[in-house]
Amino acid sequence: MESLKFVDPTQSGRRQLTDQERDRLRQAMQAQAQLEGYDQLTELCRIGEPEMAHRLAAQHPEWGYSIEFGVVVVDPSLHDQVRLERYEQLRELCGAGELDIAIRLVTQHPEWGYYIKKGLVIANPK
Repeated sequence: MESLKFVDPTQSGRRQLTDQERDRLRQAMQAQAQLEGYDQLTELCRIGEPEMAHRLAAQHPEWGYSIEFGVVVVDPSLHDQVRLERYEQLRELCGAGELDIAIRLVTQHPEWGYYIKKGLVIANPK
């Protein structure tokens, strides 16, 4: 590894991310944190610690979850935003020809409410 004093930041090396790429990365990290938060909250409720789950949910309002009667409840407004982001991600995968990945994702996550048909993302009827 090269010492920092020998690194020239003006040289091309690691390419700079565009604003759009940064936004996508930030959104992906937020979505990942939200999914991990949901997993933590459901696990706490499963092992009989709803009070701890309630405190954790209160510490992380950006996750959009609350605990009611020992059950993790999703804030509907956040749910719509996350659902739209998932739709966009699935649409991008289908557009890039990654149908297998998109199909695997909707199969693993039926709660997302989508399925793939002829390369299109279709919302499941409610």
